[in-house]
Amino acid sequence: SATLNGSNNAGEHDAFLARFDGETGNLNWTRLLGRSAIEKGHGVAVYDADVILQTGFTTDVFLDDPGHVSSESGEMKIFVAQYDSSGHLQWTRVDDSGSSAWGNSIDVTFGGHVVLGGWTSEGLESSSWTESFPESNSNAFVAKYLYDISA
Repeated sequence: SATLNGSNNAGEHDAFLARFDGETGNLNWTRLLGRSAIEKGHGVAVYDADVILQTGFTTDVFLDDPGHVSSESGEMKIFVAQYDSSGHLQWTRVDDSGSSAWGNSIDVTFGGHVVLGGWTSEGLESSSWTESFPESNSNAFVAKYLYDISA
């Protein structure tokens, strides 16, 4: 298995996250997120200096997400992961909609709500979203995620 700055790759592809010192540019830490299949990170947001969010897609089930509804093998599902400023994983959520989808960008509103932009094959009809546009049969989406940063 391959490594990246001391973190072991768990599968075919893992999403990675790295934090650098803003003054010196030195690497503070690197984290890999993934299991035995494919995980790719596409977007990162920082909120209130201690909350780091990452989105992308996975084709596997995360061990640390007991509420996840299993998807068909190989289907792309949106993930959202929250880390603290030291790189410790706080939680991971995987979309439970029936369509293939991935998150491309992520941000946090002033109220602490997570907002995603991305792609979907058939729309987002999922318990993970409180609001989404468009609601079905489109490729691009913007959605407010059910979990806020205190989840």
